[in-house]
Amino acid sequence: MKLFKSEIEKVQEKKSQVNEKIQEEKNKRDKLTNALKLSETELMIDDSASVKKKTDKFSKAIKDLDKEIEKLNKEASEVSSELSELIKQKKQAEIDEACEEYAQEVEISTKATILSKELEKLQDLADKKSGLANPRALKKLAGVKTSERFGQEHAHLQEKAYETNEKAKAKAKKETEKVLKDVKKLLGK
Repeated sequence: MKLFKSEIEKVQEKKSQVNEKIQEEKNKRDKLTNALKLSETELMIDDSASVKKKTDKFSKAIKDLDKEIEKLNKEASEVSSELSELIKQKKQAEIDEACEEYAQEVEISTKATILSKELEKLQDLADKKSGLANPRALKKLAGVKTSERFGQEHAHLQEKAYETNEKAKAKAKKETEKVLKDVKKLLGK
């Protein structure tokens, strides 16, 4: 946006300069027109070659100024068109930027809605899975029924069950944290 702003300011400055030149040339023309009227009046009184030459000189200068003013008016029109185009482009860039921001908001909102619904479904699954960790295979090796607990004689297996439990919890925590980090990233946080 700053690029458009500086470009617009440059073109506005150029337009201002061209308008000042036009005004200067019009002021000169007005003075020459007054001088021409006086010279034409003098020509009525004195029909000499020098007065005629002076009158022709004023007429030519006015025609030259008219051409210069016409040229400057054309330049002013081009600068105005350029300015209008820059303003239009700036407005379009602002619209595009706003649409991009809106699209990002819609995207995050949609992701959040989808995740929320899916998390509700996962909550049911998590409720069914939580608290079900049981060292059945280790108990079977020890000859302990699944409803019984390890005894003193099974200390080695109990220690293995504890180590395995801790490693599995650490792995699960790490994987869950990664998933949560990815979900937060997905939601733009």
